[in-house]
Amino acid sequence: MKISLTFILSVSIIFISSCASTGSKENIVDTDDKSMDFISNQINSFENKEISNIVSKLYKLKKLNKAERDLINSSLKNGSINGSYINDIEKLLSVQKIHSSNLKLNIRTSEKNKEMLIESLIEEDALFNISFDDDGFYEISDSVLDSKLKFYCQSFIAEQKDSLEKKLFKDGKILIIYSSKYESYVNFLMSKYPEHIYLKINRNNYQERVQKIFEINNSNNNALLISNLDRSIKIEHSPRLRKDLKKIYFIVGYDDGKFLAPFLKSFSTDLMLFSSSIIFHEADELNDLSDFEKISVPISKNFISMAYNNKYENLEKQFENILIDDYLTIEKAHQNNIFNSKLLLNTGPTIITKGECIQRNMTFWTIDVSSLINQS
Repeated sequence: MKISLTFILSVSIIFISSCASTGSKENIVDTDDKSMDFISNQINSFENKEISNIVSKLYKLKKLNKAERDLINSSLKNGSINGSYINDIEKLLSVQKIHSSNLKLNIRTSEKNKEMLIESLIEEDALFNISFDDDGFYEISDSVLDSKLKFYCQSFIAEQKDSLEKKLFKDGKILIIYSSKYESYVNFLMSKYPEHIYLKINRNNYQERVQKIFEINNSNNNALLISNLDRSIKIEHSPRLRKDLKKIYFIVGYDDGKFLAPFLKSFSTDLMLFSSSIIFHEADELNDLSDFEKISVPISKNFISMAYNNKYENLEKQFENILIDDYLTIEKAHQNNIFNSKLLLNTGPTIITKGECIQRNMTFWTIDVSSLINQS
């Protein structure tokens, strides 16, 4: 049977049209940064970075020098501070006396964490008395991110997992792509959410397995069939992905993630990608996050930007240092009976209530390296 050129062109147009995306992304990602908003709302001229930095230090219970105290007092008088926050700031100024008393700590932890604790205390110019007795009252496990630090309800990683579950598993089919390292957690998800699709990958098979689950090979084969009908016709083809998968949850480490994420994004810009911070913990610097752009993580932009100083060899150690700083802030509050006052932790604003554990106050942020660098 002879196939006409008109028929070939018609089929080509229909096929290419079917590959075009018409869906719109579901709006389930928070884009605000609560820490930035918390400070900007208190200052009538937020562009004055010097005042905003001092206010931030106050809410983090950091020590102010005389010049900083003078400037904030002047700002309270000249109207630079929003009137509804004056009482809060005056209260925090009055508790600056906490820096004249020793912060007493008794902790059992690893050598790595001991160094970070002492560095943080010295950098803050704090008076402290710290003991690392093996029979210490309180223990921080070697992995700070997996440790339920004192006063917190959960570990940093556990809170991220909970946030992702609440965001992703409400409706619609999800593809969970994972590696063997995280199989125990994935088994828990499988038992809780058996209706979703789980794909185990490794460095050697991820391309084949992803293409199979998205039925990309079928789409490519259809394009090849049409092309073979008349090789003189050039067909612009983008693989058509299965329509029931819009959300992807990565549960992989850095070595797998830096190949997997760009590979998936090469097929479609409509996919909604999610992960905890484990996907980039081993990155050396923020620029390495470029492989993970468009992935939404349950960490605020402000928190990630704090890791920009490259003080440690990778982002995981940077994050650990930031969380230890938060822990020390909470210790200061508890040891000096500073309760029911608004405070600003690195993970977001909070109110510390005596006898109640703390949940971190972080929003989802979609990774955009250029905005991190510009902010820094």
